[in-house]
Amino acid sequence: MSKPITSSKPELDSSARDPPEFNPTEPSAPVLYPIKTLKELDSKSYFDSFHYPFNKSSVPLQAGTTSSLDRNQENRISDLNRKYEIVKNLYISPMKSKVLGTFIVEWDAGRAIADKLLATEESSKMCVERLTELAVALGFDGLLLNMEVSLNISQIPILKTFVSHLTQTMHSAIPGSLVIWYDIVTIDGSLSYQNELNDKNDILVRESKAQEAEEGLASMASN
Repeated sequence: MSKPITSSKPELDSSARDPPEFNPTEPSAPVLYPIKTLKELDSKSYFDSFHYPFNKSSVPLQAGTTSSLDRNQENRISDLNRKYEIVKNLYISPMKSKVLGTFIVEWDAGRAIADKLLATEESSKMCVERLTELAVALGFDGLLLNMEVSLNISQIPILKTFVSHLTQTMHSAIPGSLVIWYDIVTIDGSLSYQNELNDKNDILVRESKAQEAEEGLASMASN
């Protein structure tokens, strides 16, 4: 009877195959990485990372890049996992385009973040201050807000305060900046795409009078 064939290669410990935990303070090839928690956002630890100096914008937005009611506007979102149109090409140069940071909460983890964010006006204002600080430091031209979680109706007043304060603070810190509200959460806290501006989702419009006066329009991204 023949003997069973065995491999002469030693089995690797599964832990040896796991990549090392990412430590943003250690020198490495510069990368972009997200801020995942409000605690991390509040700590300002991003500014202590090795990668921060490499992620700062060094090219100012070209003059004449302003919003106008006389021309159509297009919002493009880069999604590496789902391969949206902007990442299907080898390289795209966004000429005269504003680059926005993204604040997104989704799924169960996002709901937990939203609960902390909207717990008090103080917690929402802390987030506004940190987001604006990051936008200024990194050279963003605004922020896209995507609250992709259902909310309690009792949280809506603080959400309005958050959006209003963020818009005013961003406009003060970065003249001409945009704060865009993604169409998903309605005034009663439910997730329901409207694909239009109406009394169910006009939270940003009613609370962002500074943007309406400065830009001459209310910006909104629909699904």
